[in-house]
Amino acid sequence: MNTLAIDIGGTKFSMAVFEGDRMVHRQSESTDRAGGRDWMLAQITRIARGWQQEVKLDCCGVGFGGPVNFAE
Repeated sequence: MNTLAIDIGGTKFSMAVFEGDRMVHRQSESTDRAGGRDWMLAQITRIARGWQQEVKLDCCGVGFGGPVNFAE
């Protein structure tokens, strides 16, 4: 099973792909806090689509800290 792992922070975000317990891809970039949700989703999509050319993604986990406005 191939898992996409995403860690979103206030200054950077990291993404990785694991084949079982082995990491096969990893990328970290600066977070554009002013870009908000739409910017973050675009970055995740861009990176994940690039990896899907090499590996099929079966599931995804996301970690982040801080408050969440579920109404938006």
